[in-house]
Amino acid sequence: MVPVLDSYSSFERRFLDRGRWLVYTLLKPAVFLLTALGVSPNVVSLAQVGVGVIIVFTVTSYPRLTFLLFLLALLLDSLDGTLARHTGRASPFGALLDQYCDHGREILVIAALARAGALSPFPAVLYALAYPALNLTLYLCNYHRVPLPLALKSYLVVYPALFAYLWFGANWLDRAVSLSIALMGLVVVQGLFHLRRAIMEIPGSGRGYRNGCARPARACTTVRQQEEAHPDLAELDSARGIMPSRNGPGVQLRDIKRTML
Repeated sequence: MVPVLDSYSSFERRFLDRGRWLVYTLLKPAVFLLTALGVSPNVVSLAQVGVGVIIVFTVTSYPRLTFLLFLLALLLDSLDGTLARHTGRASPFGALLDQYCDHGREILVIAALARAGALSPFPAVLYALAYPALNLTLYLCNYHRVPLPLALKSYLVVYPALFAYLWFGANWLDRAVSLSIALMGLVVVQGLFHLRRAIMEIPGSGRGYRNGCARPARACTTVRQQEEAHPDLAELDSARGIMPSRNGPGVQLRDIKRTML
């Protein structure tokens, strides 16, 4: 089974297809226009980072315009994947670039709020660390086929507070961002437990390492122990012309000849 390479929880995945259909229906005119113009989905992904840079300079003087720009960035974040699927240009690299651009936009918005004095520097820095950590954890859990059942992401807590501040001037950002950091931290910890169990079940990943040794077992044991623990490795070394060493990994015969010359 091919692992899923995205950063969605199992709960989100239940509504993913329906959500994509809704987004495609709403953005169909823009998708058709960009397709006719030959615009690449990767360009759309990068555009949201450009919008994030503009937000840095508008958040103080034009808060409501800043919120509209933020909505535009979120729109671009949805549009790039929709355009890629519509044009048949969806790819793992495009999905990875989308993740980079998503994180870049999010961190730029948080930096803009901290620069304007609306958000304290300490939670701003922690958020910039927790947000990528959350998505990386979800990605790795999906890659190792141990998806997390639920992930409370920032749009549930931070985005409403961002709207309240930029549109009405009510500042709850410190509390909202701090709560979001705590929730993301819990998800990361849960994900690490899932990943530890999944990685330990990979043949050779957990039992292939000895206590106190950062190298695989074949580099930390004697020849007899290596052959008993991993007979397949001994056969592979023999086929490659590698002589086992009692103090470390195998040495190729051609390397010995080159040393003697």
